[in-house]
Amino acid sequence: AGEAATWAGILQTQSGLQYPGGVVYGGEAELVVPGLDCVLWKKGEGLGALTGAKERFFSLVLGQDSKLLKVNYYDGQGGAKKGSIMLSVRSLVTAEGKGIYIENSDRRWEIFAESETSAALAVTAINAAIGKHCASGGGPIASGADEDILPGLHTWLLKKGEGALAGDKWRFFVLSWVRSRQQLRMVYFEDDGGGAGANMKGAIVLNASSALTCSARKIIIENPDRTWELVARSDVIASQLCATLVKAIEDKYPKLEESVAADDEIDVLPGEGIWLRKKGEGLGALTGDKRRYFVLVFGQRNRTLRMAYFADLHNGQPQDRKGAVAVAALSTVAAAGCEIRIENPDRTWILTADSEGLAATWADSLRRAIAEQKASGTVGMPLLARLQQILHKDYESIDVDEAAVRARLLQEYGDAIVRSREHEIAKSLTVFEGRDAQARALNDDDDEEDVLGGRGVWLAKRGEGVGLLTGSKRRYFMLAFGAHSGLLKLNYYATVRDGLPGDKKGTIYLAPRTAIRAEGSTLAIDTGERVWQLTATNPTEASTWCTTLQSQMGQRYPGGKLAVEAEEDLRDLPGLDVWLLKRGEGLGAIGGDKRRFFVLQEAALTKALKVAYYAPSEDGERGELKGRILLYPTTAVDAAGAVITLTNDTRAYRLTCPDGPDKAAEIVATLKSQMAQHYSSGLPSGDLDEAAEAEEEVDILRDDGIWLVKKGEGIASGEKRRLFKLYYGRTTQAIRANYYADCVAGVPKDKKGTIPLSPLADIAVRTNVITMKLQRREWVLRAETAEEAYAWVASIRRLLVEQAQGPARMPLLVRLRQIMAQREAGAEPDAAAINGQLVKEYGADTVAAYNTEITQVIKRDHPLSEAASMTSAASSMSLASELGDDDEEDVLPG
Repeated sequence: AGEAATWAGILQTQSGLQYPGGVVYGGEAELVVPGLDCVLWKKGEGLGALTGAKERFFSLVLGQDSKLLKVNYYDGQGGAKKGSIMLSVRSLVTAEGKGIYIENSDRRWEIFAESETSAALAVTAINAAIGKHCASGGGPIASGADEDILPGLHTWLLKKGEGALAGDKWRFFVLSWVRSRQQLRMVYFEDDGGGAGANMKGAIVLNASSALTCSARKIIIENPDRTWELVARSDVIASQLCATLVKAIEDKYPKLEESVAADDEIDVLPGEGIWLRKKGEGLGALTGDKRRYFVLVFGQRNRTLRMAYFADLHNGQPQDRKGAVAVAALSTVAAAGCEIRIENPDRTWILTADSEGLAATWADSLRRAIAEQKASGTVGMPLLARLQQILHKDYESIDVDEAAVRARLLQEYGDAIVRSREHEIAKSLTVFEGRDAQARALNDDDDEEDVLGGRGVWLAKRGEGVGLLTGSKRRYFMLAFGAHSGLLKLNYYATVRDGLPGDKKGTIYLAPRTAIRAEGSTLAIDTGERVWQLTATNPTEASTWCTTLQSQMGQRYPGGKLAVEAEEDLRDLPGLDVWLLKRGEGLGAIGGDKRRFFVLQEAALTKALKVAYYAPSEDGERGELKGRILLYPTTAVDAAGAVITLTNDTRAYRLTCPDGPDKAAEIVATLKSQMAQHYSSGLPSGDLDEAAEAEEEVDILRDDGIWLVKKGEGIASGEKRRLFKLYYGRTTQAIRANYYADCVAGVPKDKKGTIPLSPLADIAVRTNVITMKLQRREWVLRAETAEEAYAWVASIRRLLVEQAQGPARMPLLVRLRQIMAQREAGAEPDAAAINGQLVKEYGADTVAAYNTEITQVIKRDHPLSEAASMTSAASSMSLASELGDDDEEDVLPG
């Protein structure tokens, strides 16, 4: 990088010497502009001796024909000309101490005078010449009947553009007041128009919520829709203009009410924060690193993102706020190792996380939030902040309408951003619903019911935070249900005397979306706001209580834990429709038989078979949905007398038929027949793995794949880092994730295994850990970052849905390549016809999401014709012959 930068400097210097102004003006006569004519020292750039400061005689000149203003420098007064510095209204000329700095778009020149006074006089002379000879003319623009031109601005400023191609432009700014709209604005023009402005190019609206900051010649204006960056000719000018604008805002807009609360901030990631070490500024003891708890918030009044930081965290709540780090459109956020670096115009913040992964994840979250705020238009806030605003404004006292919320976000942010935030949206909904029910439980007499009839369990509860509170404490846990809040609760106590718990220490609220899993002897309860770690005596006890809690949640929240399934378009199939007694599992009363109405159903999207069961209604008919049993192709269905058993890899369901063995046998025959018909298509005969090994595979995404750490099976298996790529088997019509030990020149090498994927797979992501529960095995994979994990799983889910939707039973990109292959040899693809066929098979929305990929596939699979290749080659040869014998000079001898 250093060598590249050095040579870039050399080439720029040579370009400046050989082509002043970008054009060779040969022997053009130059007129001396008085005011400079002095000896100064010019700092060079490049390698070796070229980089030192050289004494040169400087003079201002104006090209007689080109009218270009330049600073020429010579090898002594009257000596040979050594080079030129082009000047224009876009040149920034400033003095700092003895230094004179001239900034053009291609280079920053550093020149030194004998004294600070000499430097200041030189800068004054150069800027005066720019103002006289470089300002473009034009007719003035008069104040309109509805718009007043205000004093105090009338100046040239460099307006920073947006995007890589926008570029920076010098504009003449005028301050105005639109009376009809009561609007203050900075109008900018291409020409100064004699001081009133000419050829208007745009305007910056200023209002009470505009945030203005000034630093190092820069004026930064943060509005809800955009952050503007303007550069003045000097720090003094920038400071004066900023003060003028602030005063104009105060004069033209009424003061904000004192009642505007300081807590108008939205917690963008409810329940989430991060402990970071904050590096201080200045001298002395106060500059040391301090450990602070950071939370991402959004200020509704000023429309600004901030990382608020606190001294402590107590019971999950930040305490003792110490300050905030602004994260604005101009902020540069980067992660290097464990450090998060936030560069603002006024200060660079260095925050150190406990691990590189945490630093990378939070830096990425900040960058995404900044990008979303920019893309949100008039909404003017990141998606997750907007979600919190909608939830607290529209659903504070009623149930959340998820479909309406998502539709609103899609309208305001677009499909791409909403899809990229699916996990965070789901988590935010979890936390909101949990807090809402939790508030009802705390604020009212919740009339708690002991769910398990006095049964409880001693578990070690791990604390959170820093210091002594992080240790584990032994607590007695009992499950309760609040009649008022409608919420399951896991209360925990310090003591048990005479069979009764005492000294209640707290509650874990189990909202409908709470995720519960057993990992060895540890019971992990993820409420969205916190992951509770409870350690049992042994793995069996942890697994038993995990099952008990999951079963209770399934009963208490029908459509909660199974919310995704409940939203599916399910249709009833004939042949079952029967009352059976379902044997429960777990502790206490859960283990008894319950009368349920069973119905066979098919999911329209995934085509999965399910047996749904319902509780009886008050009139004895089919009532509330209680759960579903998923039927895999490998599910074993048997009958022993009147008892029907449905066995999956994870659980055996026992159902007793009150009508006796004959009816039970009839039900089993019906289920087997339906499963045979339903799963007969699309599945290979024989062993799936053997069929997969022999068939041709299609690389679906044609990407680089993803490196994941795969957790093995067995005691000695350990973890291994593998490259995973997604393929489609032409024979089995199955999507699979192959994993490899190595990758050479972009090609996977040494295949180690395959994970078969289907719509029946239960795939979940928690932070950067991916779990895949399949028919034969549960796979645990770990990505480097949470973003990588969510993106890869989202790709898998999308491909599985496409396969289920498409009549060809293949993902869209695979189908596209099949269509391309079926066209006549040499025929140019008809993009419109291909697009129309895909829309017919997969729907317009799905095809629209692949517009870029479809275009790339069509171009890549239709190589350049022979004629086009020959034309391209001929053009290259023509250019070479035009150059001829160019009498070359070695610019850098040797």
